[in-house]
Order: sequence, then C-alpha cells, then structure tokens
Amino acid sequence: MKSKVLIIAVALVLAGIAAAVSAQYLKSARTDIAKESQPIQVLVALEDIPRGTSADEMIAKKMVALQAVPRRFTAAGAVSTPKGIAGMVLGTPLTRGQQITPEQFSAPEVAGLAFSIPKQQLALTIPVDAVKGVGGLVKPGDHIVLYVTFSPGPKGEKDLTKMLLADAKKMVEDINKGLAH
Repeated sequence: MKSKVLIIAVALVLAGIAAAVSAQYLKSARTDIAKESQPIQVLVALEDIPRGTSADEMIAKKMVALQAVPRRFTAAGAVSTPKGIAGMVLGTPLTRGQQITPEQFSAPEVAGLAFSIPKQQLALTIPVDAVKGVGGLVKPGDHIVLYVTFSPGPKGEKDLTKMLLADAKKMVEDINKGLAH
C-alpha cells in the first residue's frame, strides 16, 4: 500500500511539473505570436511598376506608399522609408502589392546609360574600337537612338550623319504588337 501511495505522489509531482512547463511554453508561444503579428510600416507598390523607373519618380507619382504589414509577412530588408531608395533606379519590374527592398534597385550608373542621362538630353556615341564598345552602358530594355554616318557622303562630299532610328526599343515593341495581331 505504501508503494502505491508513493507512485501516486510521484505521478502527481511529475504532472505538476509537466503542467508548469506546458504553461510556460504556451505563454512564450503567445508572446512570439503577438510579436510576429505586430504591424510594421513598409513601402509597397500601388501599381505595376516597370524596370528602369527611378525611386524618386515612384515616390513623386505616388506609385508606392507606406502600408502596415504584420511582421511575419514582411519581406527581409523591406524598406520602411523612401530615403532608403532615394536616387536609385528599379532594376526589376514590381507588381502591385509587392514590398520594396533595396535589392530591387541599383545606382543609375550601374543600371545602364539610359538612367544616367537627364531627361530631355541625348547620349551620343563616338566611334571606338571593338574592345571598348559602349562600355557596357547599354542594357537590354534601354531606349536608344541609332545614328549612321556615311563617309564620304552619298555624292562624294564630306561625311553625312543621319538618324536611322528615333527609338529602337519602341520600334521593336511596335513590330511585336504587329506580329501578335
């Protein structure tokens, strides 16, 4: 009889310890869940934004806005202030509702020639050898103007330079639209 009482006492003590440990675990889990549910303000795209759009333009045109997102659903490194991307250029397109991260942007000089030229200005390429080329500044998707120089000119006169294509990217897009119909 004494051994049965001892077994019951040990069982009750172990049950009490298990209950205390379980209660502590549940309290800790509730705290973690509450912390993960706290909203954080992050920049989110309000519309689809094409590659090449500057961060300053996105902010000025209100293409992005701060929104509260639960911590557990926040992208790693999500930008919480427009200052985090100021002066940068979007390197990949964004879709509506996508959170903004610094990895999606690059400096204008890295993004390509089209992003380092002020609006209303034009870049002009001067002939160089095959090794130097355009120096890697022209990237896929850039809008370019193509000039051709005839040397000598058509009737033997001095060199003549003419615009061959006003916007090569737009021409390709128009051709693709025509092929789709």
